[in-house]
Amino acid sequence: MIECLLKKGSEINIIDNNGKSLIANAIQESSLTIVELLIKYGANPEFIDGNKNPPLNYAIQEKSESIVKLLISHGADANFIDLFNISSLAYAIQEKSLPIIKYLIDHGADINFVIESINSNKRQPLIYYAIKSGELPIVQLLLQYNANFDFKNKSNIFEILDILLNNPNTDIFEYLIKNKIDIHDFNGNMIKNLILRNRLDLLKILVEHNLNIELKDRYGYSPLVIAVHNRNLPIVNYLLNIGADIRQLNRHIRIIEVMIFHHELDLLKILIEHNLNVNAQDDDGNTLLIYAIRNRQIDIIEYLLKVGVNINYVKSDNESLDIINRNFNLEFYFEEYKKIKNILNHYKKLMI
Repeated sequence: MIECLLKKGSEINIIDNNGKSLIANAIQESSLTIVELLIKYGANPEFIDGNKNPPLNYAIQEKSESIVKLLISHGADANFIDLFNISSLAYAIQEKSLPIIKYLIDHGADINFVIESINSNKRQPLIYYAIKSGELPIVQLLLQYNANFDFKNKSNIFEILDILLNNPNTDIFEYLIKNKIDIHDFNGNMIKNLILRNRLDLLKILVEHNLNIELKDRYGYSPLVIAVHNRNLPIVNYLLNIGADIRQLNRHIRIIEVMIFHHELDLLKILIEHNLNVNAQDDDGNTLLIYAIRNRQIDIIEYLLKVGVNINYVKSDNESLDIINRNFNLEFYFEEYKKIKNILNHYKKLMI
């Protein structure tokens, strides 16, 4: 039926009400036979329809390797770039179609094409698309074909890490760490992002490849300090168990006030069990016990007193613990004030 119409000279490179050409519709129906007929009777394999797409992009969208091969064999441009400055190879990577990706590269698709956003100055090489796909074989294929990419550049590493933090799998990350990214090119800000995104799995991979666990971010915070600040118990526990320096927290003791405010007693216990200085002071002379009193954390106060915090501590402005309790709690938190006062008095008597 279709061939009869084509033999009679029916217009073949036309666009329907949806902006699609005849060949595009045939491709979306996955009909290799009809696509072959259309090309035989003059359909242009590079015809740009009303949606500004060539037949090749429709074939890629349908993941039809046979139609892709047919179109390329009849002159379709493997390096087509659309109005959004995205190449057909980039679309094939997005569709996660490894056979089509390989075929396009083997037939001239530019593996080093850089996608430049039409709305910003952002530039994305195809290796970013491959990493975003979450498919390790696609990443490996592009690298096997010698895709140009500077894995020593810290901005590039940061961008890759940002992409991989959204991928629950670790295979691409581990492959790149083993084969492409030097562990010594990681910096503290990269590790900070990893901790903020709760990626203990990726942190373990880095440590297995000899990451320096004392790397500092731009503010001088070590991974342990960052993990404590974000109250991430699993990462804190892991870092302490592999030897992270607890003394870093003694230098940034104010970080722990946030933890105490949020009543993270279990986290505090782990830190103290790993020799956190319970009498460490911040720049204003505040201690862990003062933080707990100011935030009315009764059980934390009792725990700190049990582990030997200095109950007779007096700040340089002559503020004792009793005065601090009165100043912060008496007016608006009378019940808590009384409880804290009684606890302090009880432990003072025990010391007599």
